[in-house]
Amino acid sequence: MRVFTSDKKKSDEVLRILPPPTELQSSLNETFRARRSNYEFSDDPINDKDLSTILWAADGRLDKKDDLRTTPSVLQKHCVSIYVVKSNGVWLWDNTRSALIFLIDRDCRKDVCLSAPLVESAPVHLVYVANPIETHRSAVDTLKRLFGVKSKESDPALRDFFKTYGPPVEIGAKVEAVYLACAALSIRCLARMSFDPKTVKKALRLTAGQRPLCAQTLGYKPTSLFNIAL
Repeated sequence: MRVFTSDKKKSDEVLRILPPPTELQSSLNETFRARRSNYEFSDDPINDKDLSTILWAADGRLDKKDDLRTTPSVLQKHCVSIYVVKSNGVWLWDNTRSALIFLIDRDCRKDVCLSAPLVESAPVHLVYVANPIETHRSAVDTLKRLFGVKSKESDPALRDFFKTYGPPVEIGAKVEAVYLACAALSIRCLARMSFDPKTVKKALRLTAGQRPLCAQTLGYKPTSLFNIAL
């Protein structure tokens, strides 16, 4: 995964290596039935084992040689990065090393939410960012090969189609994978577009070509006084 937001050399990177993901035991039927969108979260931090499992489900490596992933990508371009926003800063998921790359030393959780205190205080927000598609020509060549298009006049339309619909399709697959992983782990989850893109771009220090398209809030079930009494 290419890092678009950091000018630091790799030797200067601060990495948090995550433990191997948990082997999920729930059946697919069970996870589908348990999948929910929730709006109330505990502010307790999500442990590294659970976070590793969720991020691996969203965009994990299955085979480094063939670049097989846990979720699909349009034309295998993998043009989406996952930013992990926590109280201790902003991190970038690196699936090649199963690690988080530290980017920003600031709590940006409010910056990636609109006014919703119960959501803002959740311990983790995943922000799915569409990166500039660097290989326009190869993408067009692939589409032309698949669909037999030969006219160069169609190139701009194919590029625009891929640029517009490729990242949302990839993000949709990742969002559902996270929902299912959270359901299996009994972690609450909420996919949302309730954020100001300009604020998010500034807070996460995104480049001009990067676009935040979706966020997903994660957290454990809150413990109420009623729960404690029981």
